[in-house]
Amino acid sequence: CHSASANAPLPACQGARPCRRGALHPRGVMDQAPGAPPSTEAIQWGELDPWKFYTIGPTVFFGVRAINHPMNVVKTRLQAQLAGAPAYSGTADAVRSIWRQEGARGFFKGFGTSMLNLAVGQIYISVFERMRSGDVALLNGLSEAQRTAVGACTAVLVSQTVSNPIDVVSQRLMVDRSGPAPRGAAWQPAALRVAREVVAGSGARGLFRGYWASILQMAPGSSLWWTSYGIYRNALLGCLGPAPAPWHPRAVEVVSGAMAGSTVAIIANPLDVLRTRVQVHGLPLLATLRSILFQEGLRGISAGMAARVATMAPNGALVMSAYELIKRLSLTDEARLARSQAAAAAAAERA
Repeated sequence: CHSASANAPLPACQGARPCRRGALHPRGVMDQAPGAPPSTEAIQWGELDPWKFYTIGPTVFFGVRAINHPMNVVKTRLQAQLAGAPAYSGTADAVRSIWRQEGARGFFKGFGTSMLNLAVGQIYISVFERMRSGDVALLNGLSEAQRTAVGACTAVLVSQTVSNPIDVVSQRLMVDRSGPAPRGAAWQPAALRVAREVVAGSGARGLFRGYWASILQMAPGSSLWWTSYGIYRNALLGCLGPAPAPWHPRAVEVVSGAMAGSTVAIIANPLDVLRTRVQVHGLPLLATLRSILFQEGLRGISAGMAARVATMAPNGALVMSAYELIKRLSLTDEARLARSQAAAAAAAERA
C-alpha cells in the first residue's frame, strides 16, 4: 500500500554525524529535529482543499501517463507473449519492431482508454488517504503503518472494481499489432470494438477477467510501493545537513520515488506477468500460473522486467514528486498560513 512505516529503522549516514529523525504525532505529522526544513513535514488529508486537489491531480497525472505509456506498451507486449511463439526477443527488439511496423502511434495504442483510469486514481487516493489519516473510527488504535497497509489494500479493492474493464480493453489494444483500418471500412472507436468483442465472446464477466489476479498483484505491490517510498524518503531526509537547500527535499522525493518504483518492478514482476496473461488471453488464473511456472520457469516470471523497471523507476520519480507537488498546491489557506508560521518559528529557533 502506499506511504511508509513511520517506525521503520533508518540506515546510518556515512560520516561522523548520525541521521536525524523526527517523532510522529498521532496523526502522522513529523515533528522535525532542530534544523530540519519544515517543508519535509508530511501533508495530511485534512489540510487539503478538495476542489483544488481533484482539479490539479488529474491534470498533472495526464502528463505523467503520457510520458510513461510507450514503455508500458512495450512491457505489456513482452509479458503477454506465450511460450513457443514469442514476437519479440527482448525489450530493445520490441521497441525496434513497434517503431518499424507501427510507427510512433504504435507506442500509444490503448492510451485514450487508459486515461479513464485518471478518474479511478482519484477514487483510489481518496480511500487510501482517508483511511491512512486516522479519520476512520474502525481503524482507531492502529499504528500509522498499519493504517497505511489497510488503507492501500482497501483502496485497491474498491478502485480495481472500476478499473478492471478499462485494463482489459486497454491491454488488448496495446498488444494489437495491426495497422490502421483500411479505407472505406466502417469506423468505430477501437475501445468500443474490443469491448464488444470481449462481451460477445465471454459475456460481461469477460471484462472482469484477471480481477483476482489484479488484486493479487496490486494489493501487495501498492503496499510495497508506499512502504518502500517512505523508508527511502525518511532515510534520505535524515541524512540532510542542518540547513539543506530548498531543492534538497524535492530531490529526495524524486530519488525515493525512483527507488520505490524499481523495488516494486523487480519484486512484484511475476504477479504482473500473471495478471497481464490472464487479462489479455482470458485464460484461467491457476492454469496460467502453472503454465508460467512449469513451462517457462524463470524466463516466464521475469518477462518484461527490464521494460517494467524502465517504466516504473521514472514513473516512481514522476508520480511521487508530482503527488507531493499536488498536495502542496492543494493546501487550504489556513494550512498554508500555519505552515508558514511554523517555518518562521523554526527559522527563528535556528538563528
